[in-house]
Amino acid sequence: MPESTFQLLRGTAFLASFALVYLLQSLLPQRPLSRPVPRNWRQNATLGAINTVVVGVACGACLMTAARFSEARGWGMLRLTRLPDGAAILASILALDLVVWVWHLANHRVGWLWRFHQVHHSDADLDLSSS
Repeated sequence: MPESTFQLLRGTAFLASFALVYLLQSLLPQRPLSRPVPRNWRQNATLGAINTVVVGVACGACLMTAARFSEARGWGMLRLTRLPDGAAILASILALDLVVWVWHLANHRVGWLWRFHQVHHSDADLDLSSS
């Protein structure tokens, strides 16, 4: 699958899931909010933007270099399996989700990571913007 098609699918899936979660939290709130939505979203968007830049710089360049290196040599677990595109995409999503879960777990268990991560858990109104 061409990279541009994959990025389009990825972006579309993100926007669709974002809209769905926003709709659900708006229609079925767990409890009344403790502060106005715009204030919560503004604060969390700022933290999210900082996080995106830091993670993008720290991890993105390394991951892209490793991916290009592997691609040029025909390496990779999914290449060995010769899965159809749909199954390969699903396997990739599951593998990436596992990596994100392990990273999140590390953020809870490693002291210096927790100091940064606890900001995410200190939000009085956990909603879509908290993630």
